Amino acid sequence: MILLLRNSVVPMQIWDESRNANNAIEMSRSGYSLVTYFHGAPDHWSTKPPLLIWLMTLCFRLGLAPLLAVRLPSIMAAISSILLVFFFGRICLRDRLAGLLAGLTLLAAPLFVGWHTGRTGDFDSLVVFFTLAYALAFWCYIETPGRARTRWVAAAGVAVALNVLTKGVGGVLALPALLLYAILRGRLRRVLLDWRLWLTLLGIALICSGYYGLREHLDPGYLQAVWRNEFTGRYLAVNEEHTGGSLYYFRVLAGRFEPGFILLPLAAIPFFRPDQRRRSVALLCLLTCVVLLGVLTESQTKIFWYLAPATPFLALAVGIGVSDSLAWLRAREQKLPALFRPRIAYAAVAAIFGVANLAAVYYYQIGVERKLAGTYMEGRYGPFLNRVRHSGVTQHLVLLDYGSNEAMIDNKSGEFAHYSPEADFYAKVESARGMQVQVAVPDHDLPSGSWIATCDPRSNAWLTGRYHVAVVLRSNPWCTLEQILGAK
Repeated sequence: MILLLRNSVVPMQIWDESRNANNAIEMSRSGYSLVTYFHGAPDHWSTKPPLLIWLMTLCFRLGLAPLLAVRLPSIMAAISSILLVFFFGRICLRDRLAGLLAGLTLLAAPLFVGWHTGRTGDFDSLVVFFTLAYALAFWCYIETPGRARTRWVAAAGVAVALNVLTKGVGGVLALPALLLYAILRGRLRRVLLDWRLWLTLLGIALICSGYYGLREHLDPGYLQAVWRNEFTGRYLAVNEEHTGGSLYYFRVLAGRFEPGFILLPLAAIPFFRPDQRRRSVALLCLLTCVVLLGVLTESQTKIFWYLAPATPFLALAVGIGVSDSLAWLRAREQKLPALFRPRIAYAAVAAIFGVANLAAVYYYQIGVERKLAGTYMEGRYGPFLNRVRHSGVTQHLVLLDYGSNEAMIDNKSGEFAHYSPEADFYAKVESARGMQVQVAVPDHDLPSGSWIATCDPRSNAWLTGRYHVAVVLRSNPWCTLEQILGAK
């Protein structure tokens, strides 16, 4: 969990974290709203509902550091997912070891703790948690007798609604797995005749349709943007060159879900054991993963983090499978060769998870830091502008930046020309702290005496090629504070 909390070495991501950060800081100024804004206009490039942005806004208003405010909701959602699989194993299955192994599997998996999920301010970490929550609550609803079923189906409904308010249609992709589970468990008829389920579905429909209807009323054209972005422009067509074949997500699991992927065959063991509850949990987990894999593989747009909601289910299946394997060895301890004795198996499991989690810590806390050292990626604006403000040399600053990802510029609309949301975000942060910061593109004259800050080597090359400048501050080869002395 320290790995998730200590991620300040990772610069703010241009896509999509910094866009979300701008949505949140603009909302923190204007007040909570159903409509998210970018540069003062309704944001139709990111059409996700605003739950994540509301949480970020709350963090800003609590006075948290900017990067922490952006990332804390994702970090807390990831930690909550880990705790949920642990306590589910501990309480519902009465198997502390299975819950512990599931949590360790998640902590070691780059797909769960890496970019766009547990370590950055994106939607997917919340989606992972809410998907896990409604699936496990549905399992409790199916398998628990008596009045408690009312609480569990209500909890599942709340989690579904919150997931839709987080990522729209992306929040309900696992629902078909719950229907398949009810069928395979022979509970479909009882579920379909239960008035509590239909009341829950009605509540979900009212909440979700209420949001989309009000958003369209306040922001005309929003529903058309959602349809274009989430269906015709993403599921039915390739979006922003994110392509992949039919085995794309299998390769994602093989490379980004270790050591869970190696141990995944052990998830079959509960089906050969007498414990019905453990079999049913393993069945739910594997069904959910199969459904997610099937739906996402059919999508024309393929991005690795779309599969992140499958990780806690796979981790829980792995935890149960490994725990059952160890139990099988314990029951036959006297009959097995010394090499297969339980103590050796426990040592092997401890070594696998110990090495995997240490490798994850090393990669994210040391490897990434070394990889970024001395590169443009290290020289982002947050720490540098904070240093400029504390220097006190100026209260009026031009932040010069060409923008990033020029290959993605829409040549017809020019939507992404000179796109620099990270610079925009930190300019807003420093302006709120008292220093007037304006983001500009190197394409017009700048008067003598102007204070210029940039972490963009292209912008600095343009500046020094056109003006005589005095370098006042430099934090690395890329970030400089300069004052214009005159034209060359």
